[in-house]
Amino acid sequence: MTRMAVTLTWTINCPHCGHARPETVPTDACQWFYDCKGCGAP
Repeated sequence: MTRMAVTLTWTINCPHCGHARPETVPTDACQWFYDCKGCGAP
């Protein structure tokens, strides 16, 4: 049996300013909203 590692990070790209930031994927909840850390856009 082969085990595969699960990646729990993703890179979020802001459509307004282009800022990219890696974030940890929540394993116990859904994330529907995110405020850009570059320009603050929701």
